[in-house]
Amino acid sequence: MIFTLDDVREWQTGVSCTPTALAAISGRTPTDIGQMLQNIAARCGRQIATERNDYAVDDWLMLIKELGGDWVPGDDYSGCAFVKRPLIDDWMAGHSAPDIELIFCDDGAKIGHVFSTHEGKVVDTYTDGKVIEFTAVPDDFQFLRVKRTFIVWDPEPSA
Repeated sequence: MIFTLDDVREWQTGVSCTPTALAAISGRTPTDIGQMLQNIAARCGRQIATERNDYAVDDWLMLIKELGGDWVPGDDYSGCAFVKRPLIDDWMAGHSAPDIELIFCDDGAKIGHVFSTHEGKVVDTYTDGKVIEFTAVPDDFQFLRVKRTFIVWDPEPSA
């Protein structure tokens, strides 16, 4: 599987951030991603709905591997006080890595959010699942700060 940042196939209003971000890099539909995440959770002894707003980070990282990819940690601000973590706008302004990344943000309490980015472009729920050049986070996302990032790639074929 080759991971690329593309428009989400079959994206619909109301799709949450995790299926949007994972569908954008995998070419799968949000429905497929939701089902795959549900299966992963079931194997771990948890029952979840296929469409939800609070997928576990470990579940979506396991899904990357099931899709044939791999990941490594990128930036990690989880040990920093919330107010010292970068705002999404600030993080994106200083970052344009050549690799696909999943950016996990939160509000410092209970609301989490993930989006996908590559070379200054993003796919998010606010982009309606479309790839756009990043300029700024909409006002209703300004309360979030970057907590952790994950670099996603296709592993080298074994020799």
